[in-house]
Amino acid sequence: MFVVGVGNITFGGTGKTPFVIELANRMKDRVCVVSRGYRGKREGKLSIVYDGKEIFYSPEDVGDEPCLIAEKTGAVVITSVRREEAIQVGKDEFGIEIFILDDAFQYRHLKKDLNILLFNSDFPFFPPRDLPGYHRFADMGIVVDRGKESILINRIKIPLWRGRIISQKRGAGERVVAFCGIGRPDSFKKLLVASGYNPVRFIVFRDHHIYSERDVERIKSIALKLGVDRIVTTEKDWIKVRGRTEVEPVPISLTLDKGFWNSLSTRLPFDIVI
Repeated sequence: MFVVGVGNITFGGTGKTPFVIELANRMKDRVCVVSRGYRGKREGKLSIVYDGKEIFYSPEDVGDEPCLIAEKTGAVVITSVRREEAIQVGKDEFGIEIFILDDAFQYRHLKKDLNILLFNSDFPFFPPRDLPGYHRFADMGIVVDRGKESILINRIKIPLWRGRIISQKRGAGERVVAFCGIGRPDSFKKLLVASGYNPVRFIVFRDHHIYSERDVERIKSIALKLGVDRIVTTEKDWIKVRGRTEVEPVPISLTLDKGFWNSLSTRLPFDIVI
């Protein structure tokens, strides 16, 4: 069995989910992604979200991230506050020997074979969710986007690689109403502008927000009043509102230097796509 932990040392978005998706999709062997199911009604409870064929729970049940990972990878997805319990189910019911623990750097009850940390380059140490210096227990680090890279290079003594969040969809100057409920909403707004969209109204909800009908009607009303071309949001938010209004997701991916994947492959006892 081999366990890869993916995490961060700050609250807010650092690109963990797109990295987990990319990592799972590069595995040549069957893999299981384990999550806590943050902000879902079943948060912490053992739940087989996706068995490789069918998704059994909604984002309201198990949180947006497990459902998005299930939709964008072929990995089995299991949630539980006790990660070792989820791993045992993955082994017993699916015969899986490779596990990716999403957002698990602070979960120290279980030994990981490899720890990968992601850092937001603009706010690499704030707001903190871990003890100062604890990042030294990671094996590899990824600095997402460009910002205070020199601070990280000088203070973090683990191998670092640069990653960049990119949009997989380009705009053509369309006037849009945009909304999101993510850790760093400003990053989504910047991404929209850089991708050619014109967000004339940007609506922010709290991280992992579950959208009520009132929320959806408010968004639709604002879009109608402003006469915009379309309504856009993140993939995490889109999976929670699709079918209730005409909203387009803006899919993203995390790009990394080939050197990262080459280095990672030397640390793994199995093959990945490089």
